[in-house]
Amino acid sequence: MTTPAPDWVRRLIQDQRTSPETQVVEFDLASESVDYREVLECIFASDSISVW
Repeated sequence: MTTPAPDWVRRLIQDQRTSPETQVVEFDLASESVDYREVLECIFASDSISVW
């Protein structure tokens, strides 16, 4: 995320976290210590991706 998430996004992410077949991984792209190699590895290992 590059900006603070709106409430509805936080609720949506929380709903996704409670689903037993879903694994949620968040990256704060505003952080100066983002490991883009890890971001890419997660992207290519995922079945689907949501960007907020």
